[in-house]
Amino acid sequence: MSIPMDYLVNICQKKTEFIGIENDEILAIQKAPNNRPRKGLNYRTPNEVMRRIEKPLDVLLHG
Repeated sequence: MSIPMDYLVNICQKKTEFIGIENDEILAIQKAPNNRPRKGLNYRTPNEVMRRIEKPLDVLLHG
């Protein structure tokens, strides 16, 4: 799922220098959009939806 640009702009202002940003901060920026509820997902987060998909797949693949 791609990250909406307006959402990234709210997190990182234009012309942000990423050189001085720690890895933990970058990971938080990456995780934030996937923990945001979406109307198209019935107000669930993408992470919640993926967990529901992965659980049955794990059972099928690993018994």
